[in-house]
Amino acid sequence: MPTGVCKKKVDFLVCSALRCAARGARGILINNHAQNAQQIRAQVEALAPFFDFIGYDDLKERLRSKPWKKPFCLMTFDDGAAINASETAPELLRLGVPAVFYLVTGAMDGQTPFWFDRFRALCQTTNPERLPTLSECKAMPWRIRDERLDQLCKTTGVDADLTNPATRGMLWADAVRLQNDGFELGSHTIDHAILSVETTEEAARQITESVRQMKKQGLRCRTFAFPNGNAGPSLVEIALGAGVESTVSTVPVWLRKNDTLAYLPRLYLKDYADAFYIHKKTLVSRIGFVLKNPNGEGRQYLLRP
Repeated sequence: MPTGVCKKKVDFLVCSALRCAARGARGILINNHAQNAQQIRAQVEALAPFFDFIGYDDLKERLRSKPWKKPFCLMTFDDGAAINASETAPELLRLGVPAVFYLVTGAMDGQTPFWFDRFRALCQTTNPERLPTLSECKAMPWRIRDERLDQLCKTTGVDADLTNPATRGMLWADAVRLQNDGFELGSHTIDHAILSVETTEEAARQITESVRQMKKQGLRCRTFAFPNGNAGPSLVEIALGAGVESTVSTVPVWLRKNDTLAYLPRLYLKDYADAFYIHKKTLVSRIGFVLKNPNGEGRQYLLRP
């Protein structure tokens, strides 16, 4: 039997199981990044049969109310890449799907590359013995991480391609336009710092200053996303103290009836995920203990705050 036919049959069974699993469920938050119009359209088409797409303002009510006929889905996008403003958001508007965009405020000039894009570029040319691994980069305070990568970029002449809208940040004017179009905007720190490896003082600065920068630009900032998903009770408390009402992680499960805005799980879907992958991963995440947390903590999310 052809592989394509087998895949369609398996996907039919997965979809049937997903419909059953969705009964009585609250909903999910989807964790995205730099999707283009085609990629986000494919995600929406794959999820639409099973979920009601909601906006941020609907989240509190849907968490407190009894489960609806269909669970909800809130789309979120981390980092604030320029492609979110030029392709993702216009396609979502066309489809009538709300979303939240989390901004790395230090990259809102369109000239500051994201560290992970610099890392990917260096991986193509740099001697692996000189380049820290991805895990090592994530274990470094952001200043040390960025200094190491900056030095390697200068030495090799290699850097992230800022002509690519998927690898450069949007501008503040783009963010204002997104808010005017009805999208919600949140903070993702100043420098995409992994807050669990920073000092308490630096973690607090990354959170509070990024929120302040957004408000200075006339943007609401009611929600915060932890870079790499690394959080903890003390970091959540700092974020809430900075004036946001919700925080989101990378805990790959559906929302439960006792979940609150203070710490919300999210399911990460890859940029090029096809419908079969989306259906399968969404179904497995409903079980709640199968998927590993992409922040590197394995399944420790069972002990989430």
